[in-house]
Amino acid sequence: MIKYPEKLFFVIGIITLLLSFLVFNQTLDIHIHDTYFIIDHRTLYRSLAFLAFFYGLLYKWTKTILFSPFLTWAHFILTIIAVFLIIIESSRNVYTQRSYGNDMWQNTEQWRTSQMRISTITFTLIAVQLTYFTNLVGGLIKKLSNWGNK
Repeated sequence: MIKYPEKLFFVIGIITLLLSFLVFNQTLDIHIHDTYFIIDHRTLYRSLAFLAFFYGLLYKWTKTILFSPFLTWAHFILTIIAVFLIIIESSRNVYTQRSYGNDMWQNTEQWRTSQMRISTITFTLIAVQLTYFTNLVGGLIKKLSNWGNK
């Protein structure tokens, strides 16, 4: 059994990076208060791949310091679920095409629901990242308390 999932982060990063080459002419529209962000799917997928590679390297470098394999796996599983939910929801968001005529707000309720889902998933992804830092700080405290007892 794999104790730490750093290799799985690399695999997910490669898969997400390869997916970024398969999407064309799709964008993710995010409306936050009075600002409208338009993100290309290729940029979104490559950013998620970078996140996976980044955590793969962090786990590789800090696996001897980490507090709990359970927290490591919880972080991995919750991060992967959030990443795939972002990919799925952003792919479903294709029905909202930008138009600036009278029919601009035709799918308002669908668009609002989709924006709320994407915002919630993104917030969850950011919150889940605290699991890694909790694991790291717990491991450092454990190492320092063992070092002081020697």
